[in-house]
Amino acid sequence: MRCEEKEKESISNLSEEIIGALNELLNRVYCVKKNNFRNMIKVVIEEEEGHITEIVSQAFSLCLKIEHNLASCQMKVTTSPPASHSLASASMKNRYRKFDSSVVTAVFADDAKPRDGDAVLGTFKFGLQQITDQETTNIILPTVITSSFIVWCKKSLDQNKNHD
Repeated sequence: MRCEEKEKESISNLSEEIIGALNELLNRVYCVKKNNFRNMIKVVIEEEEGHITEIVSQAFSLCLKIEHNLASCQMKVTTSPPASHSLASASMKNRYRKFDSSVVTAVFADDAKPRDGDAVLGTFKFGLQQITDQETTNIILPTVITSSFIVWCKKSLDQNKNHD
């Protein structure tokens, strides 16, 4: 059986299942024993059968598109910003990566406001990138701890010492 035939059969089976459940639901909710009322429910459902099948068909198509999009990309967990130098040539002075607000966010950003160029001390929360043939998109930016946090802590300690 070809894929298109399987798709049509799946849509048909699901539509019939939904229509049957709807018929049963309406007959239970409106438990009138008169045949002409049951026939009226049957007529209404038959009139809506095409719409139900169309909804199921669109849902099936959407699922296939989502599945295709997920299957045609690569997801990558990210940490701190990419290094701007090679590790082999890095001097002790430049061993930390630099904070870049376009590729990472900072923890405690309200209190210890980081600036672009601050040293990144470590990753606090991982990020997520989506990589396709055409582009790389940051879905979730990684969150890092920067040197501004150390400066903020030192200032807070100094203020506490001055108040004592």
